[in-house]
Amino acid sequence: TNMVESLFCAEQCFGDDLIISYGDIVYEQYILHTLLSSPHEISIIVDKAWKNYWSMRFDDPLDDAESLRTNNNGHITDIGNPVTNIADIQAQYIGLMRFKGNGVNLLRQAKKQLGETKRSWMNKRPLQQAYMTDLIMELILLGYDVNSVPIEGGWIEIDTVQDFDLATRMLADGHV
Repeated sequence: TNMVESLFCAEQCFGDDLIISYGDIVYEQYILHTLLSSPHEISIIVDKAWKNYWSMRFDDPLDDAESLRTNNNGHITDIGNPVTNIADIQAQYIGLMRFKGNGVNLLRQAKKQLGETKRSWMNKRPLQQAYMTDLIMELILLGYDVNSVPIEGGWIEIDTVQDFDLATRMLADGHV
């Protein structure tokens, strides 16, 4: 299974204010405060200054970057899809989000709906291996407002030994 299935193993622990954080990210305290200050039921942290960090991690940032588009209201309209043009990416999702009040119920509803309608990602992996971006996109497709909470840097992701080495250097230099 993957992230969505893992998250919902803990569904009985969901309260009316739920923060979800990937286990492979480290972020500065201000980012958490920024998330907590969002008034929205569904808030997703997105990094608008992601390109420099991705350029340090990858020879070609498009090897790992995913789509993320927002509308004029700051609502995410597309997330988690492959891209071929770096100019088409407005920000990167970092794996930190908050669902509060009715947003927790909407998250549950989206999980229940997941798989009811055939989505393009299902051609690549089964429902049990859905990514969080698949679930976020399901929220969007169901018509719910998914709000971006923009930041500019201040976080790192550790997926590989090379990421760990880069993170160690960045932390030592104070450049997270």
